[in-house]
Amino acid sequence: MKAGKVSEAILKRTILKQLNSNNENVILSSAVGEDCSRMKVGEDEEVVFSVNPITMPIDENKLGERAVYRAFNNVRAKGARPVAILVSLLVPTSFNEQNVRTIIKQIDAVAGKLGAQVIGGHTECTRAVCVPIVTVTGVGLAKKDKFTSNKDVIANMDVIVTNWIGMDGTLALVDNEKEQLLTRFAEPFLDRVDVFEEYLSIEEEAKIAYENGAVTIHDISEGGILGALWELAEGANVGLEIDSRKIPIKQETIEICEFFKINPYKLSSMGSALIIAKNGSQVVEAIKRIGKNAEVVGRTTDSKDRVLLIGDERRFLETPQTDEIRKVLVY
Repeated sequence: MKAGKVSEAILKRTILKQLNSNNENVILSSAVGEDCSRMKVGEDEEVVFSVNPITMPIDENKLGERAVYRAFNNVRAKGARPVAILVSLLVPTSFNEQNVRTIIKQIDAVAGKLGAQVIGGHTECTRAVCVPIVTVTGVGLAKKDKFTSNKDVIANMDVIVTNWIGMDGTLALVDNEKEQLLTRFAEPFLDRVDVFEEYLSIEEEAKIAYENGAVTIHDISEGGILGALWELAEGANVGLEIDSRKIPIKQETIEICEFFKINPYKLSSMGSALIIAKNGSQVVEAIKRIGKNAEVVGRTTDSKDRVLLIGDERRFLETPQTDEIRKVLVY
C-alpha cells in the first residue's frame, strides 16, 4: 500500500464494509466524505466526534497546536462547539521528558483557547516510531437541529473556499526543507509563510458561515482541495463544476510547490474549508468582514460529473490521491 490515507476503494471495501455493528444512539457513523460521527445524548443535543492523527514531521513546538486544530476544525465544520479531547501521543526513544512536556502543554493551551478540556488519553515512548505521532479525538456538542451533513447538499448551490489552499503543507515544507529552499529563495520570501500560522483554525469562518446560511462545511486537510472536493461531492451524491482560477492560493505556495515539482492542489490544506451555501456571495462578504478570505469557486450540479475548469479546458476530478507532501518529506 502507498503511504498516506488509504484510497477510496480500499476505504469502501476493506474498512467501511467490515463495520456492521449498530447502536440505536448512533445517528451518523463512518462514511465517505464525513469527517465526524454523531451520537444522541438527550432530547435536543448530540455529541460529535472526530479523530485525527498528525503524522507529518512537525517541530514539537507546533505539533500540539496542529493536532488540536485539525480535530476541532472537523467538529466546527459540522456546527458543533468543542468541549473535550482525548490524546494519544507516541514518541521515539530519542525524546526526553521536556519534549513530551512541550507537546502536552501546547495541546492543553490550544484546547483551552477553543473551550475544550483534555479528559484523557495515552502516552508512550516506543521504538515503533521515528517521529512523534499525535492522535487527537475532538468531542463537541451540537443542538439536534443545528448539526449539518453532506447529505443536505443539493444541485445549484455555491461552492466556497476559505482563506488559501495549501497553507499547512507549505508551512511543513518550509519547516523541514528550509536549507534546500534557500538555494532558490531569499529568506524574507520564506519568512512570509509564517503568517499562515494565523489561519490554521476555521473556528471563526465556520461560525460566520452558518450564521449566514451555509448548508454544510467540509474541512480541507490531507489530499488538498482536489481530494476535499471529491469527498464532499461523493458524500453528497452531487456533481461539481469548479473554476480552478478562482481557487485562492498564495504565490509562496505556488513557487515552493514548483520548486519541489508537486501539485499545490493536492497539498495538505488545514485552515482552508469548503463551504456549500445557497447564497455564496453573502457568506463570502461576511467572512471578509472579519478579516478572513473566501471566494466562490463554482457550483454543485445534478449530474455525476465532477468537473474542474482550467481555462477553456474541462477536466474530471479523480478520486483522492496521496498528499503531495509525502513525495518530499521523509516520514
